Amino acid sequence: MLIGLALGLASSAVAQELPGAVRPASEALASGDTAGAAVALLDVLDSTRQQSAHGAAWAMLGDVLAGQSHPQAATVAFANALSSDTSQMQARLPIAIALAQQAGDLDALGRGALAGDLTVLSESPARSTLAVSTAKAAIQQGDMAAAVAAADLVPNSHDAFVDARVLRGIALSNQQSYGDALASLLVADATVAEDDQARKDWVKVNLARTYYASENPLRAIEHYVQVSRGGDHWIHAHWERAWAHFVVDDMPGTLSLLRAYQTPFLEDVYLAEGDMLRIYAMFLMCKFPSAKVELDTFQARYQPLLQELDQSMTSATAQSAWSDVTSGTESRSLPNPLVEPFTNEGRMTAAVDLTERIDAELASLLSSGAWGTRVADMLVAYKADTISREGERVLAQGRGMQTELREWLGNADLTRLDILEYETKLLERAAITGEVDLGDRLGELRGLRKRRGTRVWPASEEVWADEVGYESVRTRSDCREDML
Repeated sequence: MLIGLALGLASSAVAQELPGAVRPASEALASGDTAGAAVALLDVLDSTRQQSAHGAAWAMLGDVLAGQSHPQAATVAFANALSSDTSQMQARLPIAIALAQQAGDLDALGRGALAGDLTVLSESPARSTLAVSTAKAAIQQGDMAAAVAAADLVPNSHDAFVDARVLRGIALSNQQSYGDALASLLVADATVAEDDQARKDWVKVNLARTYYASENPLRAIEHYVQVSRGGDHWIHAHWERAWAHFVVDDMPGTLSLLRAYQTPFLEDVYLAEGDMLRIYAMFLMCKFPSAKVELDTFQARYQPLLQELDQSMTSATAQSAWSDVTSGTESRSLPNPLVEPFTNEGRMTAAVDLTERIDAELASLLSSGAWGTRVADMLVAYKADTISREGERVLAQGRGMQTELREWLGNADLTRLDILEYETKLLERAAITGEVDLGDRLGELRGLRKRRGTRVWPASEEVWADEVGYESVRTRSDCREDML
């Protein structure tokens, strides 16, 4: 069905007046000469003098490639048509989206539309689907205004309306328009289907982040706790929630949430910020001996990692970063804490799958004669762009880790000095009073034992997987009123 529709669109020129440059290709199609039409269109695209006809040529080439069962190449051609002359895609949009979904590369159309003008397309379900992909592409490229504009094109009757509202909220939050962002996200929260847990989690975590950014940590906590423990967002939501507890001066709550990342199940997760947050919480509770132990652990863990990053990032390229993600751990040049999260990331996995499908399609194109070889060259270039784009994301994350680690390691040295200062005050007070006030820990345990429904026993540090995230750290501050 898709093949027949594509050929019909190509031969009828989609009821648009064709630029003179592509009429030979149209005539070749009308006579059944698909190869001749492809060659004529590729010649137009190779000519800088015929730039004004490139949109029509890309669109017609997409029709030809779809008709020849080359969905990857057809998607690339349609994406180029969207960026060159979006109006050429009006009638073609439904088939272009169907092909892109078949190819697993709807994002390509989103990037193409972002470079074009979505508003020239008439409102339709297909345009709404494309608008969501465009908003996503705009956020990835840092163009928040374009993301909002694209999301606004999606009506509430469309299946992707919730996605559009969330993307709009994310973009507005990045613009620090928190009131408008919350309004958009709350609409998504009220609209998302109850049985769509993955999408509900996505809405909740972004609501929580926006409330936190707008300096409303209590509402942030309210939404963080609603992110399902088994979902993809939980591992981030759980420690982000720790910051909200820290802001409202709930240090035991902060330590309880961060405890999950000290278990064998999550101890390898890179979380320098969370580890430093644990130290800050201990410091503010005047648990100086424990804070010093954590500081030693922090520096022992992250100083070598920073050195490894500094050494490996100097010579790293997007291609080598891609290879690190797609190859085994033994051959990696970048540190595992940087690379490993990308190996299971949805976007990176989709990119790897895409390159494999491109490789499979290239074999078919190369057997199609001279025109197939020229299209294959286009697809090879697109594959290289994909690898470069995704590899650069890894490098950007690496640069961010370098900056973060330098900051946190510097803060660790300052915190150590602060601890020394307050310990000195404790000792000076002890010299006068004859005792060091470290709190009544035994009394706290006795109180817990008396509480109905509570059992207290020595901690063995054995943690079961189903307990992760549910542990509670009950501890009191060791500070005197005049200490901090």
